Amino acid sequence: MGFGITISRYDVGKCPHCGKPIKGTIRGYEYSVGYDWKRFLEKIGYYAPYEIRKIEPERDFYGKDMTLTSEQAKDLAEFVKVYRPYQWVSIGWLVDRAIENGDFVFINADW
Repeated sequence: MGFGITISRYDVGKCPHCGKPIKGTIRGYEYSVGYDWKRFLEKIGYYAPYEIRKIEPERDFYGKDMTLTSEQAKDLAEFVKVYRPYQWVSIGWLVDRAIENGDFVFINADW
């Protein structure tokens, strides 16, 4: 069993009740694997090492979606260019399009 991550791009929808931006329609996704992802996920606070999870069990990341901020999305685009994980070209394109269009970038990582 390995480490896998799904990066998704959603357009921006609006809540019918309050008008705030919400996750809209999926525009694309890419799946990648590799241990290098741990470095990026620790940086953005998605993944907590085992020692921290023993102290703070609510920081367990398994199977949770996380919406990236625009700064985190830019960091993700830079990360894939430097570390070149599996599907790095497609992930870079997906994140770049999301940044250009003001869309949301979601990540979900699983062991």
